[in-house]
Amino acid sequence: MKKEDAIAALVKGGKDWQTLLASKQELDFSGADLRAFNLRSRNFPRTPNFDGCEFNSIELSESTFEKGATFRGAKFHKGTGIGPQVASQGAFDFSGAEFFGDVTVDHQLSGAVFVFSKAKFNGKMRIRTGPATGVFNFQDAKFHGEFRTQGGHKFGWLAFAGAQFGVGDSAPSVFRGTTFSLGADFKGACFHGPADFDNTAFERSASFVGCTFHTAPSFHGAQLHKGTLFSDQSRFPRLFLDLTSDGASNAYRTLKHAMNEQHAWAEEMGFFLLEMRASERRKGLWNRALYKLYDCLSIYGLSAWRPFLWLLTVNIGAGLLYSWLAGRGWGSWHPKLLALTLQNAVPFAAALRWEEVAGANDPTLFPKGALNIVPWIVVSQSILSAVLLFLVGLGLRNMFRIR
Repeated sequence: MKKEDAIAALVKGGKDWQTLLASKQELDFSGADLRAFNLRSRNFPRTPNFDGCEFNSIELSESTFEKGATFRGAKFHKGTGIGPQVASQGAFDFSGAEFFGDVTVDHQLSGAVFVFSKAKFNGKMRIRTGPATGVFNFQDAKFHGEFRTQGGHKFGWLAFAGAQFGVGDSAPSVFRGTTFSLGADFKGACFHGPADFDNTAFERSASFVGCTFHTAPSFHGAQLHKGTLFSDQSRFPRLFLDLTSDGASNAYRTLKHAMNEQHAWAEEMGFFLLEMRASERRKGLWNRALYKLYDCLSIYGLSAWRPFLWLLTVNIGAGLLYSWLAGRGWGSWHPKLLALTLQNAVPFAAALRWEEVAGANDPTLFPKGALNIVPWIVVSQSILSAVLLFLVGLGLRNMFRIR
């Protein structure tokens, strides 16, 4: 039987359909225009091939698939309901398919596999499950509308690596109350709109490595597995982009506490940084300036290198200023100048006060006109050096997770 005859038997049904099934030939309907057909009341004992087909609206719950089906690259122009009754073997493969209407997956099958890799969803996407769990692969899929899982239901493995949520209109993605029994993969995914993980339960590891959030994600009440992975803390400011929304600070505080409970110090510090930067924007002018200064000097105590570089900058600048006030230009270092500079850079270095080191036998270093200015510079330099040395120590403490 030719492919054209097989397609005609599919549409017509009855004896022609039974003849096709009895022939044992492949159920190849690829590339067919089936917009006038709804796949109702059909039994597929073998895997049908609907790759590249076009449909209007289909309800797969009205047909039986014993070994799955392929819809790779197919187009669905209206609403689609995916809820096959039987799938003992095989998977339902919608890789590269495009859905123009709303899609509902009503999953009641134990161990079923649904593949939507690189699929494009222009409407809303809903997934409901029964008591059983399954595997869903949405790798590199694009969701233009809202994505939502049924709250209170349990899923098996969900893969969203490289997926794009809320493309275009920043629609929300809602996983609230969902249980991920076998884990989840959001590696490299991007949430353009709100991401709601409130009260979710990750019973196995989940990966958010390289995952970008344009709005601060909500994990209030979530149970994160100890194997949950985020990117290196140095990448957090480039991945968690929201510092201005009303709930951003609380969202990052929740994740900070979650990482603290798992003793994930690096991630905890990363979310602490985001929390502080989000909080700073809601402070008054004076407090905001102090927050900015703390961030500028040491990234809120997370960096040891930044305050060390500031320490070098401040003291080199002070030394050059002493040389200029002493009338020796910018590059002529006198023993007294060097001793004075280092003495204030390291206030507790008593050896720098020894007469031999300080050059006490030399004549007066500063002219009388500069003696009214030098003490203020000395005090400022010593205070700044002490603060920066403290920040260097704080950065080292946080770097090596010293508790």
